[in-house]
Formats: sequence, C-alpha cells, structure tokens
Amino acid sequence: MREEQYIKMIGWIRKHPKCEMCIKAVNLLSTIGVYWLFLFNIIFMELIMNKNKVVYKSLIVAGISFVLVSLVRKMINADRPYTKYDFVPLIEKNKTGESMPSRHVFSAFVIGVTVIPINPIISVVCIICGVFIAITRVALGVHFIRDVIAGALIGIICGIIVLFI
Repeated sequence: MREEQYIKMIGWIRKHPKCEMCIKAVNLLSTIGVYWLFLFNIIFMELIMNKNKVVYKSLIVAGISFVLVSLVRKMINADRPYTKYDFVPLIEKNKTGESMPSRHVFSAFVIGVTVIPINPIISVVCIICGVFIAITRVALGVHFIRDVIAGALIGIICGIIVLFI
C-alpha cells in the first residue's frame, strides 16, 4: 500500500472506535490462540500420544527457523509503514525497522503446517489465525503487505521442512 492508503485507512479506523477495538482484539486473540494451540498440541503429543520424536522435531525446527527469521529481519532491516510514512500506528510500537518478514505471521504458519499430521483441526485453526494476524498487522499499520506475505511463505516452507525430516 502507498502512503496515502495507509494514512486514509488508519484515519478511518481511528474514527470508528469499535472497529479499532475489534481489529486490536482479533490481532491479540489470534496471536495468543496460536501459541496456546501449539502448547496444547505439544502437551497432547508428549503426554497422551507419547510422540517424543515429533515433539522435539517440531520444537527444534520451529525454534531454529524463528531465530533465522529474526536474523534475516535484522539484516534486511526494512522500515515499518509508520516510520516510513510518519504516522502513529494503532498499537504501541517503538521499533523503527525489522518489519520484513512478519514474525507473528511466520509463527502462525510454521506452527499451522507442522501440526498437520498430528492434529489437522488445530492446523487449520492456526492457519486461519495466521490469516487474521496478517490482515490485522497491516490494518494496525505495523507491517506492509509484503511483510506478512513473506512471513506466511517462509512459515509454510519451514513447516514443510519439518514434515519431511
């Protein structure tokens, strides 16, 4: 999106407090939901299904890929919409860079893909949450569309790697 589109979108959302509250709530609940589902899935696999190997593989690959995505973000150090276009985002953010790729979206998608063979329902819910997170991160003014798309694609690729290891 271009500068005028972000300014217009943020302004419209600010004029509609219920809409702003809803976007913030969806962002927060989707993010928390993904992490709780991942934790539930890990506990379920470990305690109930006794699938230690799957648990360790999921944790190791998710952890390593999260660190790698964080390093890539630092190297790219892309501006965030609110710093590039000089507006106040809808959630408090003090970062001036490291926008690309979105780690929130990456996390939702890598978790969603890695749990496909164990619990397809949790997988679908995580991926749906990932889509909601992507939409809300852009609407809140903290990521560009390219950031969330990159986060989703990298998450899917890393998740697929887990499935075939």
